[in-house]
Formats: sequence, structure tokens, C-alpha cells
Amino acid sequence: RDCLLSRGLGDVYKRQEVTSAKSASVQAGYYIIKDKDSSQDGKHDAYTNYIVQVAGNVKIVPKSSVPTVKKEVKDINDSTDTALGEWQKDADHDVNDRVWFRLTGTLPENYATYTSYEYIFHDTMSKGLTFDPSSVEIYLGDEETGTKIDVSKYTVSTQSGANDGTEITIKFADLKTAVNATSDNKITVVYKATLNEQSVIGSAGNPNKVYLEFSNNPNGNGTGKTPEDTVIVFTYKVAANKVDSNGEKLAGAGFKLSKFDKESDSWKLVGYQNVKLGASGNPVETNGRYEVENATDTSFAWNRIDDGKYKLEEVVTPAGYNTIDPVEFDVVAGHANLTLSSLSGTKTTGTVGEYTFTANAAEGSLTTKIVNQSGTVLPSTGGMGT
Repeated sequence: RDCLLSRGLGDVYKRQEVTSAKSASVQAGYYIIKDKDSSQDGKHDAYTNYIVQVAGNVKIVPKSSVPTVKKEVKDINDSTDTALGEWQKDADHDVNDRVWFRLTGTLPENYATYTSYEYIFHDTMSKGLTFDPSSVEIYLGDEETGTKIDVSKYTVSTQSGANDGTEITIKFADLKTAVNATSDNKITVVYKATLNEQSVIGSAGNPNKVYLEFSNNPNGNGTGKTPEDTVIVFTYKVAANKVDSNGEKLAGAGFKLSKFDKESDSWKLVGYQNVKLGASGNPVETNGRYEVENATDTSFAWNRIDDGKYKLEEVVTPAGYNTIDPVEFDVVAGHANLTLSSLSGTKTTGTVGEYTFTANAAEGSLTTKIVNQSGTVLPSTGGMGT
């Protein structure tokens, strides 16, 4: 680290450069030691300011204090929980879910020595998430026990970023005048974003990053920045291939996928596949039967789903075949340390076929074969004959 050693002699200042490898021989007296101009600009470091009395050999240890920042996200399994989980580094969600994010910034130990303090969160959101500026709330302290900061004290702005993402800037032009903070305080930002149709399915996920820009020169102007901190949001898909009892592709089927919602204690529609929908979004019926969208389709997929409990129903059955019983299955995913570590699907009900799900974590997919049997279905024991 390069510093300048100065001593005032009347109106004349004598300066010498000192580093860890280069000492200076000086007379006894009072000296100012400062970082070289521009040496700490843009770094995760800060300038220092010392006045030193020299009466013998003195070793100067430059001491600076800088803030930190971290980003977190919340997760929930809608089928088993009614409340969001703890703040963490990764999560998985369904499309159109409102996802909670939190930014936490600290302050430097020498915060009191600054006359003004610029404090700016630079948040980069991937294209798979739609930021809601109106959801931003900022607290001195945390969001549960801290004091909410009035919106007039800061600005929130956005612009298009790389890869069609969004760059979010949350700025305190002078934190000193905005809030009565000390070096022991932290600044907490919470906001929501919606997982959208551009979100990436699978292990690549939808990463989001933040860094903090901060005043780093108690003697004048200048800013530094922290390293980036990252969170990631995953999402998955379920695919079904329609076949007959010989394993051959079978066209003419339509399906409905639902997810069990713990809060309402009911099944909620995820979506239809190969079913013609009207302007209202409901299936089109002819003579009491749903119409298929494409008479030749044999493969179907429900994209951007979360972990949870699902039910697959055949709502249009190919002519000459028997309708399958509804199939309930669980989607289970494991993720930690920004990595999708596991993905699996397990059938929990359904009497026709075994319905084995083949998982591909990289693609975020669970794929199964849906088998239709032709011919007459025999009644259960004791029932009426055909």
C-alpha cells in the first residue's frame, strides 16, 4: 500500500512516499500520513487519515474499514407449507410466483468520521424475474425490528441490463442526512419480483447479484465497491409422452395438471395440455367432450413448476382406449450453495401403469410415459358384468 508522509515547515510541505517495503527517515515532529490520491478509488477498501507524532522509530499500519453486503431469497413448498421459509441463498418457485428478496448492507467502523456518506445498492436481476419497484421497503436495522425509512430519503431506478436483465439502483445520496445511523447499524432492503415466462428451467437457474457502492474517503470524495453477492432461483418442468400398451406413440389425448395448495386445502389448476381453450381460458366443449388442440401431438410439458404435490388427469381420451385414473405424484428438489443437487418425481397414487419419472437435473425435467389400454375394462370383483 502506497502512502505519502508530509510535514509542514511554515508554508512548505515536505513529502516522502512510504510503503511496506520503503521506509522514510524523518526528524521528530508531527506528520500526516495519507493514502496516495486515487489509490483506493473503485476498490473494496477505504482511505485512511493519520496524524502521527514521531519520537523514535514508528511502524504505521494503515487501517481502513469498509461495509459489506449480502443478498438472500425466500422459498416455500405450497403443498406442505403456508408460510415462507427462512432467508437463504437459493430457492425454487412456480411461474408467476411473487419471490421475496433481501439486501443487507453494513456500515464501516469509522462511519462517524465522514461528513457525508454515499450508499448505493447495485442489484442485477436476470430476465427470468420481473422487478416490482413499488414493493421496495428499506429499514434501519432489519425488516422485523428495525425502523422503516421514508421513501423520500432514497431513490429507486432501473434500466435494461445485459442479457435482457434489469439493473436496479437503490441510492442514498447522503446516508448521514437520511437516517441517524451508527457504525453498528445495518441497512436492509426487501422487495418482490415475479418469476416470468423467460425464466430458465433447470440447473442453470436464474441468478441475481448485488454489490454495494460506498464512500471510502473520510478526507474527501471517492467511492469503493464491495464484491458481488449472488442468489439463484430454480424452476422445473414435467413432461409426459403418450403411448399405447405396445409403447407406440398415441395421439388424440388431452391432459390437466393441478397442484395441491396447503393454504386453501385444495387442488389448483397448473394448466392444460393439448386441450383447446376459449377466450375465457376455459376448455372448449363439443357434445360434452373437450376438444383437442392438435390431433397429432403425443408429447406434452408443463413448464416452470416448483416442488410439491401434483395430480395429472386425462381429460380427453383417444378413441378406442380407456381413460387413465388420475395420477398423483410428488416433485422433490434439493438445492444448496447456489446448486441444484437433486431432482426426482415419485408417484403416490394411480392404478394404471407404474409411471416412473426420469429426472434430468440439468434440464430441470421429469419425464414419464402415460399408457392407454384398449378394449373393455373388467369390473371389480362382485360388480355387474359387461
